This record gives sequence, C-alpha cells and structure tokens, in this order.
Amino acid sequence: MVPSTIKKRNSVMAYTKVYSTFSPGELPLIKSILEADNIHYLVTNEWSGGIYPHATGMEVMVEDAQAERAKELIADFKKNTR
Repeated sequence: MVPSTIKKRNSVMAYTKVYSTFSPGELPLIKSILEADNIHYLVTNEWSGGIYPHATGMEVMVEDAQAERAKELIADFKKNTR
C-alpha cells in the first residue's frame, strides 16, 4: 500500500483517494481522463497479484489540491457510461 503522503524533492505532498476499482479494464479509462486534465495520480495495487490484479482492488490517488477536480471528472465519466 502506498502511503497517503509522498516525499518530493524535500517537501511532502499529500494524496487523496479519488477512486477505487476491482476492474483492471476501468483503470486505463480513469487514468486517461486524469491525464487529459493534467492531473497527477498514483495507482496502488495496480500490478499486485500478477495474474489476479483485481483480487486486491486498485486505488487511484491524486494530489490533495487536484482531488475535487479529479472526483468531478470521474463522476461525469461514470454518469455518462451507465
């Protein structure tokens, strides 16, 4: 598990979980949406489990300052794909 704070060049950056999924198919779409809006993210457990990455679940985390925007983008995506 990735800690919620990450050291970056002698400073600490806090990250917030904005999405979690057990579906490896959803993850590239979420990452693409965030990248298109220049939102920096981390994904926990993306490669854990080898053959079964969905067994542990994956969490998308973004810098605190970008969390609200990321949540809005993901919510819009989810609303339009159901």
